[in-house]
Amino acid sequence: MRKVLSVWLGLLIVLAVLLPGRALAEDGLQRVVRVGWFDSTFNSIDSYGRRTGYAYEYQRKIAAYTGWQYEYVEGNWVDLLGKLQRGEIDLLADVSYKEDRVGTMLLSNYAMGEEDYYIFIDPEKSTINPDDLTTLNGKRLAVYKGSLQAQILKDWVVEHGLKLEILEFEEAWKDADNLLKSGIIDGLVTSASYDQYVDHADPVARIGSSDYFFGISTKRPELKEEIDKAMSLILSQNIYYNRDLNQKYMNNTGVRRFLTLDERDWLTAHGAIRVGYPDNMLPFCTQDGLGGGVRGLLHDYIQKAAGMKNSTIRFEAVAYPTINEAMMALQYGQVDCVFPVEFSDYESEKQQVLVTTPLVDAMIMAIVRQQDSTSFSPDAQLRCAVLSGSPVIDAQIKDKFPQWELVYYASLDDCLHAIARGQADCLLMNNYRAGSMHEMLEEHQLTAVPTNKNIGMAFVLRPDNISSSTRFSNGSIRGCRVRRSMIR
Repeated sequence: MRKVLSVWLGLLIVLAVLLPGRALAEDGLQRVVRVGWFDSTFNSIDSYGRRTGYAYEYQRKIAAYTGWQYEYVEGNWVDLLGKLQRGEIDLLADVSYKEDRVGTMLLSNYAMGEEDYYIFIDPEKSTINPDDLTTLNGKRLAVYKGSLQAQILKDWVVEHGLKLEILEFEEAWKDADNLLKSGIIDGLVTSASYDQYVDHADPVARIGSSDYFFGISTKRPELKEEIDKAMSLILSQNIYYNRDLNQKYMNNTGVRRFLTLDERDWLTAHGAIRVGYPDNMLPFCTQDGLGGGVRGLLHDYIQKAAGMKNSTIRFEAVAYPTINEAMMALQYGQVDCVFPVEFSDYESEKQQVLVTTPLVDAMIMAIVRQQDSTSFSPDAQLRCAVLSGSPVIDAQIKDKFPQWELVYYASLDDCLHAIARGQADCLLMNNYRAGSMHEMLEEHQLTAVPTNKNIGMAFVLRPDNISSSTRFSNGSIRGCRVRRSMIR
């Protein structure tokens, strides 16, 4: 019965793709849509010469419902916007609503995302102080001609009573970077993802944000009807589609890759960030027996986090026998944070720690006797074996399986023996850990079955380790920065 249900669900998913596409392109013709291609995180070419990017993937998804064939027209965004308004191209991504664009183009009913706008400066040349708005007076800021951020900048300047010169330009981002390097301008206003083209610019002020849409030529009104239907279906099947694309393409770009002056000062005074972790917890982390460093996902995260645009962060990974001992080290101030941990809001408050947004999701598996694998139900009243003094597992069970009875044992081996002898019904662990213990489970004639529950593995830290950059004066340019946004 379960197999039949899986097949039926699979067919429904296939039909959800095929039938809308048939309805939206029922004439059977594969229409050509001329789409603007501007070099950015929205459209890029990878090292193998393949097209990729936020807008590219979105457009391919839409094509699955409409049957469109794309013809790519390259240029900078400003030129492509003009082509769209003249009907020389049919579709352009990353277009925001402006009153003076009404009648010159059509916009999709649904936003394809939201972006923030920042002032970028060259910290080696600029005398702009991020904590003093008045240092912007008399400066020259450049912004895309005719863009929404140009109007947002003008409104922002008036709101803060500043007197500065605004230059509107038409160059591509790569060319605009030369204006900063040469000192022709003091700052550049653009989207947060501008950082991919520069190594020397710092974002110092967020001036606003807006939704952005697909722009459609007024000469092709039938495309708007089709794209609206397609985006409605895409978002109804996955309401997080835009967010997922943002995480995929924007997570390692933009202001996330810059440290503020306060954060850099804190790092200079503090030194290396000490990360506590449990040994022998692959694929998340384990101690390297040769070099003494850390291996696993934690190593990869540290390597990526160390390479900020305007700073180098030093990390020191410290191994502990168990996650509980790593947590105790955190409480005693011996480390600055611990990974990997999954805490509910209640448990994090009880433990007096803060939890970052999860870095990776894992499925919760139940370790059961092989003969019980087909009858296992997470909704039943079960006895769950738990390692003594394990607040993380305790919290998971109380949150996700409140009807279960907890039976405590001194070691993992004791837990496995208890299940094998029928003294307990199951043991919880994530799918990564269960996969690495296959031989041990076979030895006890146990197996892993899914519980259909997930956990998010995150870092935890003490409240007193929040960077001082989250505290700012009323005259600050910055406002609340991204480090605070990482806290759940």
